[in-house]
Amino acid sequence: MAELSVEMTYGQALFDAAVDTNQLEKIQQETNFVLELLKGNDDFFKFVTMPSIDGEEKKEVLQEVFAGKLSKETLNFLFILIDKGRIGHFEKIVRHYRSLQRAHSEVCAGVVYSVEPLDSAQHKKLEADLSTLLRKQVVLTNERDLSLLGGIKVQIEGKVLDASLKKKLEELKRDIKSGRQ
Repeated sequence: MAELSVEMTYGQALFDAAVDTNQLEKIQQETNFVLELLKGNDDFFKFVTMPSIDGEEKKEVLQEVFAGKLSKETLNFLFILIDKGRIGHFEKIVRHYRSLQRAHSEVCAGVVYSVEPLDSAQHKKLEADLSTLLRKQVVLTNERDLSLLGGIKVQIEGKVLDASLKKKLEELKRDIKSGRQ
C-alpha cells in the first residue's frame, strides 16, 4: 500500500508541475529517457538506489549524466526523489504520471445552453476556463434555450453547471417559500 501512495503522490506532483509549466509532453519524453537508462543499466540503478551512498554524490552524478538532456523541472524532480529516498519507485511514478497525462489529454465534449448564441470570444473563453477547471481539453457546442431567460447552462461529462437566470429565480422562490434569507 505504501508503494501505491508513493507512486500516486509523486506522480501527481510531477503531473501538476508539468501542467503548470505547460511541459506535459516534454516531461513525459524526459522521464521515458531516464527510465530507459535506469532499466538498461543495472549498475547505474544500483548506484542511485543504494542507501549507503550520499544523496549529494548521487545528485552530482545525475547532474553530470543529464546535463543539457533534461529540463530543470525533471532534474529537480529526480533530486527530490533522491532526497526523499524514493528514486527506487521511479518506474511506478512514471507509470502513474502517464496515466494522468492520458486522462488529461482526452478531449471532452459538452453543450452550453444560452438564450442568445455566444460570440466567438465568449465561446473560446468558456472552453478555456472549463479546460483549466477540468484539466482536459473541452470542446463545447452552443445551443439556444429560450427557457433559461438569461445566463448559461453547461452540460459536460454528465455534470450540469447552471448559471441561468431561470435557476436563480427558482432558488429565490424556494428560499422565499422556506423562509431562508
